[in-house]
Amino acid sequence: MRIYFPSPFRKAAFVGSCAFLSLVMVLLSFREAAAWYVSRDGSVKGYRKAVRLTSYDAKYHYFLGELSLHEDPAAAKAHLQRTLQLDSGSAEAWLAIADAEARLHNPTAQNAAILAALSNAPRDIRVQWQAANLFLVQGELLKALPLMREIVANDPDRRESVLALMYRLFDGNVDSMMEGIPATAKSQLYLMEWLIGRDHAALADQVWPSVMGSREKLLWQDTRFYVDSLIARRDIAKAREVWTVVGRADPSVSAKVEPGNLLVNGDFESNLLNAGFDWRVNNQTGINIAVDTSAFHGGTRSIAIQLDAGSFADAGLYQLVPVKPDTKYVLRGFWHGEELESANGLRFAAIDDDSSTTLALSDGALGSFPWREASVEFTTGPKTQLVRITLVRSPETGRIRGTLWIDEVRLESR
Repeated sequence: MRIYFPSPFRKAAFVGSCAFLSLVMVLLSFREAAAWYVSRDGSVKGYRKAVRLTSYDAKYHYFLGELSLHEDPAAAKAHLQRTLQLDSGSAEAWLAIADAEARLHNPTAQNAAILAALSNAPRDIRVQWQAANLFLVQGELLKALPLMREIVANDPDRRESVLALMYRLFDGNVDSMMEGIPATAKSQLYLMEWLIGRDHAALADQVWPSVMGSREKLLWQDTRFYVDSLIARRDIAKAREVWTVVGRADPSVSAKVEPGNLLVNGDFESNLLNAGFDWRVNNQTGINIAVDTSAFHGGTRSIAIQLDAGSFADAGLYQLVPVKPDTKYVLRGFWHGEELESANGLRFAAIDDDSSTTLALSDGALGSFPWREASVEFTTGPKTQLVRITLVRSPETGRIRGTLWIDEVRLESR
């Protein structure tokens, strides 16, 4: 499109204005490029040069203020205030000013800066964290708790810091600590795991009723730490209760339960959980334990144990089973061997997990043989509450090579 000018003067004025604006743009671009170049090393000296080149750019004032906080908080504050003149909504600048005011021993100004940051960015986690700490120092607990709940819900990196702060603040009072986390099963389970990890398992037990009272669906992977904690503390009844409750809601557990069989996933048709009352695997040198879909007695899967190892007590595959004292049980399962060479083969075993007393040993598996059943009966002791079903060598000495498959393992009361 052609532009018509009624006079040469207007044409010259238009061309001159365009040239001037182009020159301004070139100069601004040059200054921006120069500011980036001199500040690329991230030093105070570099940012000072950048500020002189582009005093209108808020980011260089902010970076200079941040870098100057330790050496000269008053100068840093001036640069940060300039940042706010250019970008009044910068929560980062307000937080940095709060830091400068703290170094200058101006608590009132520090509080005002943190509150300004919170007003500008109410959902910013860093702002929430500083504001929550400020409110706690001021004794404003009711203002701090909602911010702490937001942090626990949205910032995994600060979650532990919040819980540690609350533990100290409330002197381990679980009810008070729960006010500082979201009222969700997920957050409550995280609190439980945090407490157990710091040897406060008894406090974690106090949180569990709230988890149970939630309408949220509980999954095994979210609660396995608690079941394992109860087992380690030998609260077998409670561990079994938690396992059962969660198992009813989680198909990955309920599918493993077979009527009449006290063993979980005895046919190995589901993946091994390696926790709780499912099969566990303790990897050892020279022993490889894996699910096998090419050989099985029933269903579509079995466990294959490939051996090329020296002396060992057990193969590393086991399951913990709650039982009753002074009760008769029968352990049976099917196995199939291929070129099992050793003086001492593998045996099914039932072991009292508290006393380490061997309650039952089957015959040993050696050589090559098709699928066949192995079984053994035993009676629990007067204090037995948990047995370990596993594969052992007795005696445990000598080298063993070959492969053993096991399938359809059952433990039944008589």
